[in-house]
Amino acid sequence: MCEIVPDNNGYAAIWAQSADGVIGDGHTMPWYLPEDLAHFKKTTGSDTVVMGRHTWQSLPEQFRPLPGRRNIVLSTRPAGTWSDGAEVTTTLPEAPAWIMGGGKVYDSTINDCSLLVVTVIDADIKNLLGDNAVMAPVIPDDRFELVRETDPVESSRGHLLVGDTAAPLTFRIQWWKAEN
Repeated sequence: MCEIVPDNNGYAAIWAQSADGVIGDGHTMPWYLPEDLAHFKKTTGSDTVVMGRHTWQSLPEQFRPLPGRRNIVLSTRPAGTWSDGAEVTTTLPEAPAWIMGGGKVYDSTINDCSLLVVTVIDADIKNLLGDNAVMAPVIPDDRFELVRETDPVESSRGHLLVGDTAAPLTFRIQWWKAEN
């Protein structure tokens, strides 16, 4: 979809969020959006991906580890059967790497990133999730500039997993680059 790529020596973050900033419910993403899953797979390619333990454990077992990528899990919990297929560490690996969640990992690494790739789903769901809503990081507008945004696309099969699950989803993808 876009030729914008992260700095080869830096970190990039990738996530999907609702229009009101929700990235998950503490266990999973509250939507099914196959076009975004394909975008994630193509974008992260064969690169290193970094995630927190909760994000790792939210991945369906048949997709752990994410194929073709070096999977790094940030956790203070020692590696064990829960982490089969991943490297567990308490610190960020050497760049380049894609940061892929969750909320705490995004918050603690956003200022280390040179690129943010954000899928925005045109739905408000925070009120449906209440205290379970995990929020996307606030993009610091003094550090990042929106350099590209796709036109809205209606998903052919995507839908919410909460609220009006029959309504089609519309989404757009944004690329934010760090200003030097």
